[in-house]
Amino acid sequence: MPQPLTLEQRRDIATIYARLLLDLFGAMQTAYGRKHLGATPPTFLVGAAIRRNDAEGVRSTVIGIARDLGIPRSSARRLIHELVEYGSIMESPDGGFTANLDFLRKIEPDLSVPRAILAAARRLQDVLDEELWRELLTPTNAQPT
Repeated sequence: MPQPLTLEQRRDIATIYARLLLDLFGAMQTAYGRKHLGATPPTFLVGAAIRRNDAEGVRSTVIGIARDLGIPRSSARRLIHELVEYGSIMESPDGGFTANLDFLRKIEPDLSVPRAILAAARRLQDVLDEELWRELLTPTNAQPT
């Protein structure tokens, strides 16, 4: 069984998370053309929820996205329609919403996000002891939401 994390490890992990979030939202700010970073998370989260649903074979609706993210339906509707206008999301034939793969074909791949994820993983590996690192890499039956 891994040893409990020290306060220093917990601080380091919190810093790694903070850097990763700032890197991710900074990339999304650029991708979505937002004027400031604070306007990015809601749009990013709606798009991420739709992409997750696509990957899991779940239909994305305004009501479902609002429920999943804990936001008002009016906000979910507005953000989904912004993403539709932007072109990254499209309305599906069943009235739901799905990722627009044509959009991905048209844009240049942004490798800043995978780089940020890998950098965070390397930093975590340096902070965590080997036993905990191996435990975290062991697949579980629990699926992240």
